[in-house]
Amino acid sequence: MTCVAYRSGVIAADSMSVVEEVKMDNEVKVARRKGHLFGLAGNVMPPMEAAISWYFNKKRGKFSPYKFSLLVITPDEKVFDIDQNNGVSAIVAPFYAIGSGAIGAMCAMETGATAEQAVAACIKWCEGIGGKVIVRKL
Repeated sequence: MTCVAYRSGVIAADSMSVVEEVKMDNEVKVARRKGHLFGLAGNVMPPMEAAISWYFNKKRGKFSPYKFSLLVITPDEKVFDIDQNNGVSAIVAPFYAIGSGAIGAMCAMETGATAEQAVAACIKWCEGIGGKVIVRKL
């Protein structure tokens, strides 16, 4: 389970992962590379570096056998949600979130929360989201 939220040049995510029903606080679900911000959520996620390499591949196709959503913020703050089949959705909104905590994060940001505050609220209230809030900025 994951919560990744973006608003105003800042991306944030929780750090909890679950492996065979064991909760661990070690997952990095957000990154900054080549002036872009990245957030990763899904049922079967590739390693973050593999997802970023896939994104920058000019011949990007399906990324099997994974099932994920890659939130990408470009240096000029365009926001895209890209799935493992290379389905690209352009997001035209002042904020956005992905993962199982997306609705909670979107509600928090609708009432004025920052991306970091939205993820913190999901850690507090959403089952399966936990650990620390990890933040990256453009």
